[in-house]
Amino acid sequence: MLDLRLLMDLGLAPKEAEIVVHMANSLRERGKGYFVAPVLAKEVGIPREKIYTYLKRLEELGVIDTIGSRPKSFSLRPVDELLDGLARSHRERVEGNLVQLEATVAEAKRSEYASLLPRLSILKDRGQYVRAMIEIIKSSKQVMIISRTSALLLPWSRESGPVQLLDEYRNSIIERTSAGSAHVDYLIPFEYTKTEILGRAGASMVEARRAIANLEEFCLSKKHPNIRVRNMSRVPAISLIIGEGRVAVGFTSEEEARTAKGVMVESGDFFGFMSSIYDLLVDQEGSDIGPEMVEEIGMALDRIGRERIQGVLRQSSRGSD
Repeated sequence: MLDLRLLMDLGLAPKEAEIVVHMANSLRERGKGYFVAPVLAKEVGIPREKIYTYLKRLEELGVIDTIGSRPKSFSLRPVDELLDGLARSHRERVEGNLVQLEATVAEAKRSEYASLLPRLSILKDRGQYVRAMIEIIKSSKQVMIISRTSALLLPWSRESGPVQLLDEYRNSIIERTSAGSAHVDYLIPFEYTKTEILGRAGASMVEARRAIANLEEFCLSKKHPNIRVRNMSRVPAISLIIGEGRVAVGFTSEEEARTAKGVMVESGDFFGFMSSIYDLLVDQEGSDIGPEMVEEIGMALDRIGRERIQGVLRQSSRGSD
C-alpha cells in the first residue's frame, strides 16, 4: 500500500501524492486503472484547472503513463517501478544538493577565513613582535603574553633592540595598566632569560646584571594591580600574544613563521590553526603549564571568537534599525 508520507519524502508535492494514492487504491479496490483528467480531479478534490499541472509533472517523473489524446487517459505505472524511479530521482537530487551544499560551505568558510585573517598575525622577528604587543595592548582590556623571552617584554628591563619601539611599548603598557584600562598577564621563562641576557652581554656585564636584578625584583617582589607575571621553568615552543579579537603568534625562526603562514593560508581554517597552536603550547614536553594556565589560555583564545560573534550581532542590530 502506497503511503502519502513516503511519496512526499521521495519528492512529490502533497497533491501529487494524493493523486498517486487515489489511483493505486482505485486500481486495487475497483480494478480501475485508467483516468481522464476531469474525473480524476473530481474524485481527488482538485480544481480542474490545476489537475493538468500535477499530471504533467507526474508524467515527467515517470509515475504515470498517458494513453490516447482526445480524451487523454492516465494510468499508474507498476508500484515497484514508480517507487524505484522516484527513489532514483530523489537520490540524484540529494547528491546534487550535497555537491551544492559542500560548495556553499566551502565558500562560507573562505568568507569567514577572510574576515578572521586580519585578527591573526604570524610574527617572524623582534620588531614585528613589539609592534603587535603595542597594538594589542592599546586596543584590549585583557592581554595575555606567553613569551620565549622576558627581557624584551617587561617594560623596565634593558636590552638591545628596536629602541624607539621598546620605548613606545613601555609607555603604552605603563600608561594603560596604571590607568586601569588594561590588565596584562605574562607567562615568561625567567631563569632562561637570565642565561640569555648574560650570554648576549659581552663587555656590558654590569648592565646585564642590572637588567637581571630589575627583572628579578619585578618577578619576585613587585606587585602591580593590573600586571601579573608568572614564571615558566621551560621555554615555550612559541610566543603568543592574545588580546580581545586579536592574536599574534611568534616563532623562533623566519622559516618556521613562513611555514606556519603557508599552512594557515592553505587550510583557510582559523580555529583549526589556533587549535594546533594551543596544542603545541600546552602539550610541549616538560611544560609546566598547569591546569589553571591551560584554562586561562583557552578562555583568552575563546575571547577572540566571542568578540567576532558579538561584532556580527552588533552589525545585524544596526542593519535592522
